[in-house]
Amino acid sequence: MSTRPKVREANPDLIVNADYLPSNSALFLNQFLEAPTNSLVFLQYAPSVPEFVTLTGENSNGVLYDLINAPLDSEGWPRGQELMQAYRDRYGLESGVYGVGLYEMANMYFEALEQVGDPTDHEAIGRAIGTIERPTVAGNLSFDPETHVAVQSNDHIPVSFWQLQDGGKRILIEPAAYANGSFVMPPWMSK
Repeated sequence: MSTRPKVREANPDLIVNADYLPSNSALFLNQFLEAPTNSLVFLQYAPSVPEFVTLTGENSNGVLYDLINAPLDSEGWPRGQELMQAYRDRYGLESGVYGVGLYEMANMYFEALEQVGDPTDHEAIGRAIGTIERPTVAGNLSFDPETHVAVQSNDHIPVSFWQLQDGGKRILIEPAAYANGSFVMPPWMSK
């Protein structure tokens, strides 16, 4: 007896693939589109990596995904647009999640180090980082003093939802305050 899921027989409204590796997710999508069901396809992280669109091309149109701490490259968040454009201007390519994110993290460390003054006082540096409140490429950063985790909400660091459209362009569709486009029906789905 086969243990493989029978997606085509079930004809689900939504398919979620949580494999975050771009090559694996691309293989899944390309195989799915050989005989697609009338289903939305939501993939984990992989579509945010440029390699995914290279491997899927036009097949990527319509795929949905989400990101936590993603660069908000939209008119609704000028800090995101500024840093993403500066990265494109300097390096001639898209940053993806990590380029501008790591830039922000390094600057937070240097800000904390400047407050503390001693690069070997790791606890003090950690406490100083925990007091930082400022706009970042991913939203307004502040830390919950109880958990030491960045505050997640649409007014702080939102979970962002994206759809690949028009040849693999990453369109931010939610939260509405930061959206630079809207959901479109995937080309493999009937209306």
